[in-house]
Amino acid sequence: MLFERWRQHYNTIRPHSALGYRPPAPPGVAAPCVRFAVAPDRVTHFALGANDQAPQFGSMVLYVFTNQPIASLLPAARSWIHPPAISAISGCTTSGYQKDTREFTLFATQPIIAAGIEASARSPVTNPCLAVKNWGHTGLATVKVSGAEAKEVRQGTIMDRDGTKTLIIWIDLTATAPVEMSIGGAIPQPNYKLPE
Repeated sequence: MLFERWRQHYNTIRPHSALGYRPPAPPGVAAPCVRFAVAPDRVTHFALGANDQAPQFGSMVLYVFTNQPIASLLPAARSWIHPPAISAISGCTTSGYQKDTREFTLFATQPIIAAGIEASARSPVTNPCLAVKNWGHTGLATVKVSGAEAKEVRQGTIMDRDGTKTLIIWIDLTATAPVEMSIGGAIPQPNYKLPE
């Protein structure tokens, strides 16, 4: 019994030097470079579906499970079907909104980056996810929305396929007017190859 508790702690909670002194991820969310997923850690609440080659042509569908009225889903549906444009203001570049991953992708070039999202009634921003590539470390970011510190933010760092660190940020935010986001704390690598 005591050994089993130690084993569970060692394999799921205790930080490991091989993982940059981070704890292993839960099995359902483990990155492939850490270990293979053996079971989901929570019930799925949405899914993306597409025909073969659909992301290339834009023919995709978003399935959502909820016990809320359909009207509560409309802002999220609009933000996915007609995503607002994003523009780099300073310290970064952007490749826009990635419909298949539901994220705005930014590439850090300075320690503090700023981007504007052109939200509107037709193209609202609803709980945006930002992927900040070339983040440079595993530390947390300071996140501001229109000059004020964001209240509800979830963030974490992943190892990207090219071996660099990418910060993933989710913000509890719904807006139908333009917003400016400021993200501080990056340590960008000067030799990072930015997309053209």
